[in-house]
Amino acid sequence: MLVIRSKEINKQLEEGMMEYERVSRQVLEDGTYRDPYHVEPIELTKKRQRNVLLVQHLLGWARYLF
Repeated sequence: MLVIRSKEINKQLEEGMMEYERVSRQVLEDGTYRDPYHVEPIELTKKRQRNVLLVQHLLGWARYLF
């Protein structure tokens, strides 16, 4: 936990969080999404799903390096 007693820094943090919230994808009450970028997800083919899993397993150990 961090306590910042600076009106200027707190204002900057609040503005940053409000901008992040403004451009975030939001889940609506009916379970659909409001996507500000209008990006449509694509369906992965079985081959691509297999490739993703293969890369995740082969390179999964590397995440501990960063």
